[in-house]
Amino acid sequence: MRTPPIVRGSAVPPGARGLLHLVHQMVEAGGTDLHLKVPGRPMIRVNGALLPMPFDRLTPADTAAFAQGVLEVAGSDELATSPRDVRLAFSVDGVGRFRAQLTRQRGSCEIVIHRIALAPPTMAEFPGLAPLGEVLDGGPGLFLVGGGRHRRAVIAAVVGAFNARCWGRLVSIEDPVEWLHRDERGSLSQREIGTDVSTFAEGLSAAMRQDADAVVVSDVPTADDADALLRASEEGLLVFAGLPVADPDDAVLALAGRFAPGREREVSARIASVLRGVVVVDHAGEVSWKRIDAGRRAALRAGQLSLVG
Repeated sequence: MRTPPIVRGSAVPPGARGLLHLVHQMVEAGGTDLHLKVPGRPMIRVNGALLPMPFDRLTPADTAAFAQGVLEVAGSDELATSPRDVRLAFSVDGVGRFRAQLTRQRGSCEIVIHRIALAPPTMAEFPGLAPLGEVLDGGPGLFLVGGGRHRRAVIAAVVGAFNARCWGRLVSIEDPVEWLHRDERGSLSQREIGTDVSTFAEGLSAAMRQDADAVVVSDVPTADDADALLRASEEGLLVFAGLPVADPDDAVLALAGRFAPGREREVSARIASVLRGVVVVDHAGEVSWKRIDAGRRAALRAGQLSLVG
């Protein structure tokens, strides 16, 4: 979709047209993120600094129109007036792929759009993922993938490694789908929360009926999702699940914490029966692994959910 240039220092056209203008200019400036918030000017992040663009300050009507434009470009049937936060991804022909977060602040819409690299991350970008080949050859079980902003990139590298190495079927359930993968050896299905499936639990349950060999989930936000995750592992699938933890020792605690109090013994036993390892990526992109050996498995069964030691 091609649009004419904006006269610098003017107001930005509303809706999808203006949004695409700003996205184009962010990319041309080498930016990674676009911020739209009342009462500030549009801002872009370039080389780590958040810089104002030379346009008029935004009004609530402006950001509402831009939010609706994001939804239109992404093909979403959500309404910009919805009180809930919305996460989604979209592509612009000839420009790139983007992740958008729509929220509300002080009664008006706020939008942050992040530029996603077109090529999915690979194992080569994370040298600490070297053991992954052995993991993919090692049969079913559960691996927890922890970390902050690099966590999704590591999960995408896992999907890519399976795709390049394994003659099998992988289902990824993501919120949102960021990097797009093309089938190589693997047969891949990428399902987006809110577009292709309602919840992670629903997607996991469906994967167990779709002849999947492996499942990847970007998040595990609820008890139902965590329960479905363990069931998929118990059914014999290879499962990778993302969790926002900074320390491998805390990953099991984070997963168990999704369940209601009083189920610790049951949950500990279930996790111990399927967990094969934990991989965590830090803020610098360094990856660390923790394998679950017989001693740690016994400790988990006994209710020791921290992996320290």
